Amino acid sequence: ASLSGNTLTVSGTPTSQASGTYNYSIVIDDSKMGDETNAYAQPTVSRTIIGIINVEAPASLVLSSNQNTLNQSVCNNTDIDPVVFQLGGNATSVNVTGLPSGITSTLDGGLNTITLRGSPSVSVATSTTYIYNISNTDGSPTRTVTGSITVNAEPNIILSYGQPNTVVNSRSVGS
Repeated sequence: ASLSGNTLTVSGTPTSQASGTYNYSIVIDDSKMGDETNAYAQPTVSRTIIGIINVEAPASLVLSSNQNTLNQSVCNNTDIDPVVFQLGGNATSVNVTGLPSGITSTLDGGLNTITLRGSPSVSVATSTTYIYNISNTDGSPTRTVTGSITVNAEPNIILSYGQPNTVVNSRSVGS
């Protein structure tokens, strides 16, 4: 703490492990410090200032499902493996962008998790990658995680030789 005129300033930067509630008290009086020529003078007036500093843990957004779930490749209308993120510190809500249709995000306030699940229901002629972002909307600092869901095109069978609707007969030899 420092005193400048009539202003008392309490300052500093808490460490990441310092989350919690801290009570403090500062005693201010009119005593005079002694020096080489003047003796210390006892205070005639004294005042105690009491305060509380609340230090919140920094926000976090961490993948808690398997690392392979962050970036997935699936066929259309096929379920992805659920992607689960743990919110920590002072983060309690998120914004999710970039998901393909059919994939949903669900926030569980009790567990403080966000889960992506479902099956993409998009029409793609070629494999298409959807980049998604998840960011906490509260807490500090803002954390963002980026992942991808690649939706593969439906496989096509193309007749390259012969006639459509060809019937092939077979028989066993040696029976």
